[in-house]
Amino acid sequence: MFRTVELTLFKGVLLLEIGYWKYILKMDNFQDAAEPEEAREILVRRAGNDLAHIMGTSYSRVVLYCLTENIEGGGYSRERFESEVISRLAFLAEQTE
Repeated sequence: MFRTVELTLFKGVLLLEIGYWKYILKMDNFQDAAEPEEAREILVRRAGNDLAHIMGTSYSRVVLYCLTENIEGGGYSRERFESEVISRLAFLAEQTE
């Protein structure tokens, strides 16, 4: 069974793939990662570098939140996840209608 930390990270990976419209294993440098933490750092750099130019700042922030929250944020908070991820994605979806 996966922990909430891992599920949030997986959501970040999925949203990153959607943003780039590219499978994660085909992204530059990802296959070079020797350790899971190194792979996460590569994804964070990708999300922070140019994802905002492709998908917008709000979307990029959602991805970065999912990739870093439980590492840097000190633990999972359902309320914070709902405000940082669910609410922002709902707002972005409304803007595209």
